[in-house]
Amino acid sequence: MTRRFIQTLVLGLAMGTAGNLALAPRQAQATVFAQMSLEQFVDASTYIVEGEVLRVWTEVDEGGYIWTRAQVAVSATHKGPNTPEILIIDSLGGEYEGRKMVVHGAAQFSEGQQAMFFLTTAGIGQSRLVPVAKYLGVRNIRRAPGESTKYTQVWAHDVANAPAFDHRFVPHAAADQRVYLDDLRTSVKARLQVGWDGTVIPGLSADELREINTPERRIR
Repeated sequence: MTRRFIQTLVLGLAMGTAGNLALAPRQAQATVFAQMSLEQFVDASTYIVEGEVLRVWTEVDEGGYIWTRAQVAVSATHKGPNTPEILIIDSLGGEYEGRKMVVHGAAQFSEGQQAMFFLTTAGIGQSRLVPVAKYLGVRNIRRAPGESTKYTQVWAHDVANAPAFDHRFVPHAAADQRVYLDDLRTSVKARLQVGWDGTVIPGLSADELREINTPERRIR
């Protein structure tokens, strides 16, 4: 397991061991998430984009780990230079050729899903883009019945027991719990204008935080 992969698990705040990940079927157990502010999500992200999921599939890497992959058409970029029109976003875990790897708290994707994605790098050679703090790094963009304004919603899917994730069947958030998309955009932009303030974020070194929060990456 590479140093960067270990850092990404820490950033996701999954309180498990490499041994947990090696179970058959592979399963990361006892996932516990600590509170992260929106400012920390912005600071920890290599990219922050909005987009729609076009396609979802799974694959196995050379270490035997299963990854769920989503092809995302990018409609807006808030952070990160030279963002392509299409991004591939990964989430550790999934099912491949009858073998299942359960990672509690893993980000879930389905075709047609629209979201704001807070992304960091992971995998061998930092070749994969994954949501910061697993499912918490995917802010699904939705419109509630009777409303004209879109809001954003974080959803934790029960990967061990529930049917395959489909964003169309996720219950709407209660009205008093909705974070409206325009408000989220405003808050993200405000943080990007200010920049990282030196606060420590688990899983990322100060050098890494400085590197991903340069004015060239933040100011658009």
